[in-house]
Amino acid sequence: LPAGIGFLCWIGSILPQPHRFASGSYLGLMWWIPVSVVLHELGHFIAGQLLGLKPWLFTIGYGDVVYKRQLKGFTLILRATPYSGAVYPFIATSQANWARWRLFAMVLAGPLINVTFCAVFSKLALDPTRELSLSQVPEQIAVANAYLLYWCLIPFSSNLDGVRTPNDALFLIQLLRGQMADTSNPPSGTGPGAGIPKGPSWAWLVKHADADAILSRCREQLGDPNLPLEERHQVLDTFATSVLMFGARDFLEEADRYAEELYRAKPSEWTVLGTRGSILIELGRLDEGVSLLQQVIANDPSAFDRAISASFLALAEFKRGNQEAAVDWLRQSRDWDPDCGSLNRIERFVTGKPV
Repeated sequence: LPAGIGFLCWIGSILPQPHRFASGSYLGLMWWIPVSVVLHELGHFIAGQLLGLKPWLFTIGYGDVVYKRQLKGFTLILRATPYSGAVYPFIATSQANWARWRLFAMVLAGPLINVTFCAVFSKLALDPTRELSLSQVPEQIAVANAYLLYWCLIPFSSNLDGVRTPNDALFLIQLLRGQMADTSNPPSGTGPGAGIPKGPSWAWLVKHADADAILSRCREQLGDPNLPLEERHQVLDTFATSVLMFGARDFLEEADRYAEELYRAKPSEWTVLGTRGSILIELGRLDEGVSLLQQVIANDPSAFDRAISASFLALAEFKRGNQEAAVDWLRQSRDWDPDCGSLNRIERFVTGKPV
């Protein structure tokens, strides 16, 4: 809405000056700032694609989602207030040395777009043959890009979808210091992506994104014969957990194979038992799945892992016809972690509405 108002006011500036809409044309800045945000994020995205970083999520704005589409290899999300954005490349920890300077170039590409537009349109605005006025397009574009540069180049971090995320300047400083963040997985307690400081949460992904982009990137990594074993285990868990969180049943057999491989490799890790048990319940192997998840509930210190396990125990009880026990497990899951990614999906399936 603010961008739309700004666009109409900018259109008003084209009309003859006595026109009653012309005086509001300075609000055209409200239009050119989101345009500049899109150009900034496109700089990140295109650089990431050219450098082989394979961005899997491209989002503009904050607030309610107004448009979402799964495109080839990535998810595009447009949100109600278009004055921010983010691009997430698919970089695993084992690729840190390979990716560091590529990621530096990708992050730098966004501000460079704004520098270029600011310089070009400032030159046009300062042309001595014309009158300087904020109601005119060159001045508006120059100011909009200068404003974005101000926010890009002063280092700080902000809360983005529940995750403390560095802005471009702080991210560049971290990269210069040799600090790498794994952006291929959401943070989730002791589950996939544990300890990773960057990336949207599972709950956010389930609400706004699609499984296809994450699963396709996982497949690419799992097809790499040089992928280190520990990294392979992490990607196996990411794939299986994505299928569980999104309820992507078309990929359930594949997730079953990966979860079984992971379970054979790490049978004593609670998060692995949780993933395996949840997959078994989705497959209808209730006794085996419940046995594993009860061990997670009793022993895992992670509230996130216990919340996921409780949500799938609710699903198991529902499949057994125990509606009251299912609802009790849903309440327990919400108490442990109200943002558990699988909770809302299973609630809708079990009760038809949130508990």
